[in-house]
Amino acid sequence: MRPVRIAFWALVLSAALAAAGSGGDKIAAAPAKPSAAHHFMVMPAWSPDGSQIAWAESSGGSKERIWLASSNGSSAHPVTQPIDALFQFAWLPGNQLLYDANFSIFRLPLKTLRPVLFETGPESFTTNRAGTISASGAVACSHCGGPIIVKSIAGNLRTSIGGRKVDNYLPTLSPDGRFVAFSRTFSSKVTGDYDRPAGIWVSSTTGGPLRQLTRSGQDPSWSPDGRWLVYIDHPNNLRVVSTLRLVSTDGRSNVLLLPGDDFQGLSAPPMWSADSRSVAVVVIDTGQLLVVNVATHRVRAVTGAAIGRVDGFAWSPNSNTLLVTAQSKTTGCALWAIKTSGSAKRLRSTC
Repeated sequence: MRPVRIAFWALVLSAALAAAGSGGDKIAAAPAKPSAAHHFMVMPAWSPDGSQIAWAESSGGSKERIWLASSNGSSAHPVTQPIDALFQFAWLPGNQLLYDANFSIFRLPLKTLRPVLFETGPESFTTNRAGTISASGAVACSHCGGPIIVKSIAGNLRTSIGGRKVDNYLPTLSPDGRFVAFSRTFSSKVTGDYDRPAGIWVSSTTGGPLRQLTRSGQDPSWSPDGRWLVYIDHPNNLRVVSTLRLVSTDGRSNVLLLPGDDFQGLSAPPMWSADSRSVAVVVIDTGQLLVVNVATHRVRAVTGAAIGRVDGFAWSPNSNTLLVTAQSKTTGCALWAIKTSGSAKRLRSTC
C-alpha cells in the first residue's frame, strides 16, 4: 500500500516559483504553504477496495482537511478538523486512515472519526500491502541523523534500523513487510562534509545487517510484485537533472528507466501501478504526469494543458485509473479520474 508522501510540496513550490518568474535552482528546501487566499487539493488516495477516494483540501486558509467520497466523487465530506501541517496519509484495511500531521502520526478509524496518536517525530512513513506495519524515517537534512523506525500498526513491535549517526530517510516496505529499503546520507564532523549521499540500502524489518543496493539515488519505491525498486537518481550529483532507475532487490540488476533531460526534475517518490507494469512520476518544471511502461520503457504523458499542473496522483487498485489533483488557468484546482486509455473525468473543483 503506497501512502501519499510530502513530495507534492516540491510541486507546489515549483509552481509558485514559475508564477513569480523566479530564477535559480528550483529545489524545495522545506514545505511552503500557499497563500491564505489560495484554494487547493492535494494528496489523492484510493481505498484498498477502490470503492472510495480521499484527498486533502484547503478552502482558502493555510489549514487542510482530509476529505472522503465515493469513487465517482459523489458524497464528498471532510473527516478531520482543519490541520495546520498535514504532510501525508495512507488508507489502512478496516476502514482506517494513517496520517502525518504536525510532525506526529495519527490513526483515524473512520467509524468514530476520533484520531489516536500513533508515533511522534517522523518526517515520512510508508506501510506494507496488508497495512499491518509502518516504517518512518528521519528528517532529511544536513546534521540530522536518525534511524528508520519500523512499527506494527497494533503497536506491539518497534525496531530501530540504520543508527542515529547517519541520516536514514524516505523508507519503502516490501509488499510482505519483511524488508525495508531507504535512502541514506553520511556526515563527517572531522571533514566538515555534512551531505554525502550514500544511495539506497535495504534491511530486514526485524533488524540485522544493512545491505547497500546502489551508490547513488534516493526516494525508493518497492514494486507490488516485490521484484524491483524504482528510485530517482541525479547523474554526477546534478540536482536539477533527474533520471528514473530500477534496481533488483538483490542489487545485481540496475536499469535506466527514464533518462533525464537538462533541468528536468522529477517528483518523489515515483509510484508503481498495482500490477507492477507501470511507474508514474511528475516532471516538476512542467507539472506534467508521465507513465512509463516498465517492460518497454515507453513514456506517455497522461496530462496536458487542459488538466494543468499536477500536484498529486494515486493509482487505482485495478491499475487502470489515476486519481489526480491539478491546477490550471481554466479549471482552477480540480480532482480528476484519468484512465490509462486516455479519457479524463473531473470529479470535483473548488476554485
